Amino acid sequence: AYVGKVGPPCNSGPERRSRGVPAATGRNRVDRLPGLKREQLSPEGREAFDQIANPETQFIPAVMGLLLYRPQVALTAHLHGREVRFNTAVPRDVIELVVLAVARELDCKREWAVHVPQALRQGIAQEVIDAIGHRRAPEGLSDEEAVLVTYTQELLRNHRVPQEVFDKVRERFSDPEMIDLTSLIGHYAMLACVMNAYDVEPNPGTAALPD
Repeated sequence: AYVGKVGPPCNSGPERRSRGVPAATGRNRVDRLPGLKREQLSPEGREAFDQIANPETQFIPAVMGLLLYRPQVALTAHLHGREVRFNTAVPRDVIELVVLAVARELDCKREWAVHVPQALRQGIAQEVIDAIGHRRAPEGLSDEEAVLVTYTQELLRNHRVPQEVFDKVRERFSDPEMIDLTSLIGHYAMLACVMNAYDVEPNPGTAALPD
């Protein structure tokens, strides 16, 4: 498998390790700001909610309940996510692999918990998920999995992509797909930042992000 020369995780220093990420309490909550419900929204907010929510269940992701404090931000994020996740030629297994790599790099417990079952449904092996979760990846991954995880790690750790890594990804994906793939990393990094800042926890009984 391809193993790039990626630097250490951005949270690998001794001070960050000693502080750690707070353990989940087993409650589905948002500590710092309650997610908004439809009835609490302005007319503009309700219009955004209706475009974001599942039309049958009226469900919206927890992060969208936060972003609805700024309805246009929420709607823009929703539309961007729909484009790079669903209206793309990038395969769904690739998308879920990359989202898990983002969640791991940013230590986003909620993002990890939501996307582990989706990755499994798309055929990502549990061994691959474990390798990402325990920071062993890209070691132990297939060549394609390894280069995708390395591409994500380079962007989020070093904020650049070495030419060798870029070329390996470009061998597999078209230019429009590369734009989608790179934008996907940025999209889920943004969502992870919001969820981390507002301490959004996983639902009870969902996949736990390893320490």
